[in-house]
Amino acid sequence: MLFILTVVAICFSVALIANAAKNPHGNLKIDCKQCHTTASWDVKAAKVAFQHSRTGFLLLGGHKFVDCMSCHQSLLFSEIGTACADCHTDIHRGQLGPNCEECHSAQNWENRSEVYELHNTSAFPLLGVHAITDCEACHVNQQQNEFANTPTDCEFCHQQELVATTSPNHIEEGLTSECQRCHMPTATEWTRATYRHQSAFVERGPHAKLACLSCHTDNFSDISSDCYSCHAADYNSTTDPNHIAFGFLTECLLCHTDLQWEDARFDHLQMANFALNGAHSTIKCGQCHVNNQVTNLPRDCFGCHESDFTSVSDPNHVANNFDHDCLLCHTESVWSPATFDHNNTQFPLIGAHATISCTDCHTNGYSNLATDCFSCHETEYDQTGDPNHAAALFPTDCAQCHTTTTWDDANWDHDNQYFPINSGRHREEWNTCADCHTNTADYGVFSCIDCHEHEKSRTDDQHQGEVRNYSYDSAACYDCHPRGEADD
Repeated sequence: MLFILTVVAICFSVALIANAAKNPHGNLKIDCKQCHTTASWDVKAAKVAFQHSRTGFLLLGGHKFVDCMSCHQSLLFSEIGTACADCHTDIHRGQLGPNCEECHSAQNWENRSEVYELHNTSAFPLLGVHAITDCEACHVNQQQNEFANTPTDCEFCHQQELVATTSPNHIEEGLTSECQRCHMPTATEWTRATYRHQSAFVERGPHAKLACLSCHTDNFSDISSDCYSCHAADYNSTTDPNHIAFGFLTECLLCHTDLQWEDARFDHLQMANFALNGAHSTIKCGQCHVNNQVTNLPRDCFGCHESDFTSVSDPNHVANNFDHDCLLCHTESVWSPATFDHNNTQFPLIGAHATISCTDCHTNGYSNLATDCFSCHETEYDQTGDPNHAAALFPTDCAQCHTTTTWDDANWDHDNQYFPINSGRHREEWNTCADCHTNTADYGVFSCIDCHEHEKSRTDDQHQGEVRNYSYDSAACYDCHPRGEADD
């Protein structure tokens, strides 16, 4: 058996050598045993150890899994092209150029990522939904996928949507071209139109969220941009205030804004010559314009606040005959509490007067009230016993001894301010102030000689030779007699 095999091998080698000039693969400089075996002349591609990279053409992607004869249909392996078109029929008929690898790859013949990248360099970039759409969706009815000369206008592909649209009806409104004015190629939905109006207010605020038919009820041409043209029903139905009764202008933007219809800002000063300040700026129109009254409205506080004026009891404005000029005490910002500035009157409130209630003084009203202390403090004057003001015939000008800060601790200091009457010999010489102050209406008038009268002759002798003619007044007595001492 071994002998037979040896003979066959020798014959096989001889045959190869003999037929080398007739090798069907041509001048292929590789060992036949890399592909063929002695068991069978047939080639098992899966078991072939041949490295195709040695030929300069790498077997990548799908090429790794095809049968050798799929490409090498001729046994002359060296005589085969390496371009894609050598094996793959160009269904584009050369219109996209010879470089198939710009769109296809050996990894996957259907991989189109490169196609989209290439398409974006054309006159029609693939954006939005277009980026995930099959080529055949646009390149329809074209023999052999001939992509050249495909229209790029939207209507070519979207004619069906154009005809079917009713909100708005594009055909009736003549909206049959330039779809990109409303529809964006980057959008993910055809139904979400993004038409930009020439009027800026339509692109912002509540208008930007409205459906087209909210304003375009009849057509899309020659529609007015005036607010009233759309908001006439709002104007006519408004009751606070009633726009018709008030005769408001139909120029809505005088009070409203396109961002917010509510909370109108009417310029009351400009339109009605009456500024709305303080609390007036936040109240409803109907609170002053009752029953939508527009004309003959009062402009003074009392005209609107008469009921407040008559109902107040602390203090009672009517009983006290208060002035109707409410702003003397109140402000437009805060009606209560009042801020009457008493210091602007003839009697400023200082000291203890600043903290007492109005009715403590104004017990009988607010008009013709005396401003002297005694008119309010007569009771204190009569009841005081140390000293007894009434018995001592004290003047009723309380401010001579008292202050507005405190009634107690009167500051009358006769000894230091004038001369001692509570020390020295005078302390036993008087019972009441009137003993010396004979004019109780003016305690600045007093006389020494009413108590210390001299005989005229003695006085003349004593003062004989003085320059001035001596008169019997108190000031002259002080020239010789120190204050507080008695002269016998």
